Amino acid sequence: DRKEEKGMLYNIRKIRQENCMTQDELAKKANISRATIIRLESGEEMEVKISTLEALANALNCSVSAFLMQ
Repeated sequence: DRKEEKGMLYNIRKIRQENCMTQDELAKKANISRATIIRLESGEEMEVKISTLEALANALNCSVSAFLMQ
């Protein structure tokens, strides 16, 4: 369901901002491209590898499930 995915994507931005981290800082820490983060946060990227979510969660010091909460 697209609405739930949007919620997940929104949470990535929210958690990043709560960590006072820029997209660039998160990209470097998670070892993924800033372009990927931009696409995830904007809702353009809908198919996300679990390894990408795990890298983001590790970089943000949270669980992958935190991205899924509404």
